[in-house]
Amino acid sequence: MAAGVEPIKPDTLTDRLDHAFTHPVLGLVAFVGVMTGLFWVIFKLAAYPMDWIDRIFGLLGSLLGAVLPAGPVHDLLVEGVVAGVGSTVIFLPQICVLFFLISILEDTGYLARAAFVMDKLLRPFGLTGHSFVPFLSSHACALPGIISARAVPDRRDRLATILSAPFMSCTARIPVYVLLTVLLFPGRPAMQAVAFTGCYVLGVVAGLISAMVARRTILPGKSRPMVLELPAYRMPSVVNAAMTAWDRGVMFLKKAGTAILAICIVLWWLSAYPHSPPPQEAVDMRAQAAAIAQMDVAAARRGRTRGRGGGAVRRCRGRGDAPRPAAQLPRSPRLDTRAGL
Repeated sequence: MAAGVEPIKPDTLTDRLDHAFTHPVLGLVAFVGVMTGLFWVIFKLAAYPMDWIDRIFGLLGSLLGAVLPAGPVHDLLVEGVVAGVGSTVIFLPQICVLFFLISILEDTGYLARAAFVMDKLLRPFGLTGHSFVPFLSSHACALPGIISARAVPDRRDRLATILSAPFMSCTARIPVYVLLTVLLFPGRPAMQAVAFTGCYVLGVVAGLISAMVARRTILPGKSRPMVLELPAYRMPSVVNAAMTAWDRGVMFLKKAGTAILAICIVLWWLSAYPHSPPPQEAVDMRAQAAAIAQMDVAAARRGRTRGRGGGAVRRCRGRGDAPRPAAQLPRSPRLDTRAGL
C-alpha cells in the first residue's frame, strides 16, 4: 500500500504570508481590513489640505470680488474661473494620498495578492482581478481610475472597467451622502453610518452590474485567465511613492483640471445669461411669504408675552388673589391673508 503524500507546508515567511493573504477566507478578511485602513488614512490625512485649499480659494474669490467692479468680468472670474479651479484642486490631496498609498502597497507586494483575491469575486461579473486597481482609484476620482484601466490586458475587460468605473463613489459625492443621511436620519448616528456605508456599497454594486450587462451585450466573449506573478515581499520606497503621487496629481490637473474648468465656465454662463427679471407672480409670492412670516413672528411674540402674563396670574392665585381676565387680543390677519392667497 502506497504511503500517503503529505502536503508541503510553508517553510518561509513569504509562503506563510501568501497562505494567509491568498486564502479564500483569510485573504478576504485581510483585504477588507487593509482597504478600511486605506480609506481611513485617505480621509484623515487629506482633510487638512482640503480645508486649506478651500480657504485659499475662498479668500482669493473675496479679494477679487472686492477689487473688481461689478459686471460680467467680475462674475466670470469670481464665480466661473476661481470657483471652477477651486472645485478641481480641492480633490487633489485625496488623489495624491490615494496613489501614494497604492504605490506603497504595490512596493510591498500586497497589491498583487489583493488582485488575486478579487479575481474570484469579479469573475461572475465578467471582469478579472486586473480591474481591481482601477476600481480602487475611482474612489478618489473616476478619471484616474479610467486612466489606470490601461493596465487591463484584455480589450473587452478594459472597456467594461472603463464603463463601470464612474459608478464608484468618488470623494465629490461624500458631501451629498452626508447631507442625505443627516436629513433622513436626524439625531440617529447609527442609522446615518449604515446609510452612508450603503451609499458606497450601492455604487460598487451598480458598477459591477453595469459591467456584467456590458460583458453580456455589447462586449460579449470570455475573459482571459488572469496570469499574475506574485512579487516577493519587500520594504516600500517612500521616495518612489511620493514621485508616483506627484506624477498622478500633475496628470489629474492637466487632463481633468482643464476640462472641469471649461465645464464650470460654461455652466456659469448658462446660469447667468440671459439676464431676465423674475416673473411678477414669483415676486408676489415671495412678498406674500415674507408677510406671512412676519405675522408668524409677531404672533409668536404675543404668545410668549401672554404666557408670561399667565404665569403671573397663577402666582397671584397661590396668594389667594382673584385673577383678572386677560385683555382680548386682536384677531390676527393671518387667516384673512391666506384666504386672499
